Amino acid sequence: MIGMLRKNQKGITLIEVVVSTAIAAALIGAFVTITFSIFRHTESSNAHMAAATNTENAAHLIIKDGQMAQTTDLIPGAAPVNTVRLSWIDPVYKEHKPYENHEIVSVNLHAIVYSLSGNNLQRSESVNGGAPAVRTVARYMTSVGFSQPADVTRLFKVSLTSSGGNPQRVSEMREYDVTLRAMA
Repeated sequence: MIGMLRKNQKGITLIEVVVSTAIAAALIGAFVTITFSIFRHTESSNAHMAAATNTENAAHLIIKDGQMAQTTDLIPGAAPVNTVRLSWIDPVYKEHKPYENHEIVSVNLHAIVYSLSGNNLQRSESVNGGAPAVRTVARYMTSVGFSQPADVTRLFKVSLTSSGGNPQRVSEMREYDVTLRAMA
């Protein structure tokens, strides 16, 4: 009777166990590799996006201030520097009724300084020589360059490079041309 049970008994062989284990291991390995690749790609994409956002946000403010500025402290034709001073004068008008000539009462002198402090791009703003208000406009900046071409007086160039917080893998660089406002 014991012999009969063994003949009728269904089971799996050692070869079947080994093959099914190998297939399961290959599937798990592929799943882990794909999952790791997705997370790594997402991390890299996030770092690239952070770097691009840093440079674009900083450029937006620099361009806005540059278009208001009438002068810079840049030397035409000199090598790029990591600090720039932009300045302009805005008139303050006396209020009148509509259709009357506006009288200039005084002027406001604006001075904006952009400088790289460590990995932070700082913006310092002062009006009429008052205490400067300093704020960070971009983080993870690896380089900043301000220059003025030798042959153009109303233009300066800005070069911004950001690591997005991950300097080993990511670097986003942008260059911009900024035209100064004409003197009044």
